[in-house]
Amino acid sequence: MAKQVSKKLDEVHECIFQLRKIDNTQSEELRDRVSNITIQISLQRQFDEILELLEQKRPLPVRRISFTLKKLFNGKEQSKLQWQQLRNLDFNSLIFCMLAIQGLLSLPSSHFNWLVGNIDHYLKAQEFSINLITIDQVQRVIRSMRREENTKEFLEGKIFGCSEPTYAYSISAYHKSEIQLCHEDGPDEEPSRKRSRIEGRPTLVNT
Repeated sequence: MAKQVSKKLDEVHECIFQLRKIDNTQSEELRDRVSNITIQISLQRQFDEILELLEQKRPLPVRRISFTLKKLFNGKEQSKLQWQQLRNLDFNSLIFCMLAIQGLLSLPSSHFNWLVGNIDHYLKAQEFSINLITIDQVQRVIRSMRREENTKEFLEGKIFGCSEPTYAYSISAYHKSEIQLCHEDGPDEEPSRKRSRIEGRPTLVNT
């Protein structure tokens, strides 16, 4: 696949030599297209690392999730603007971004904007079907988060400004059961429940 893409890029390269009398608007559009491809390639290398870890069932860099969330809800204006963009992603895409990109909130704006605008497309193209909330490592990190004023919006799934956000099932249902139970029992105690999956969604079964 990489060779096929490289061949097509060679063809584009040759076509550019034939361009004449392009105006500023056309020139800027071409530069933006090329720039976006460069950004895509650099980010997808990081995406691939997470896909490989998931396929091999190896430990995930889950500390990135808690680090990103703490920074995201620090009350700073820049963080609020980034959250306004990230909140439009579904839950899986949001968690995947936090796992894949170290220093997610420190990305250049061009990279951050590309990520938010294309991560759903990438996961769909990769036929990504893993429900990340069912992974124990991810669950532990989310369970360990305290329900403070700045994190409540994320933990309770009230982030999209609509009655049923796209990720409301995953995080709200999880919060009401596992996370809440964790705060009642203490962070070091595991809830005495089993998790089962029905059609890719986590459900809780009393034992």
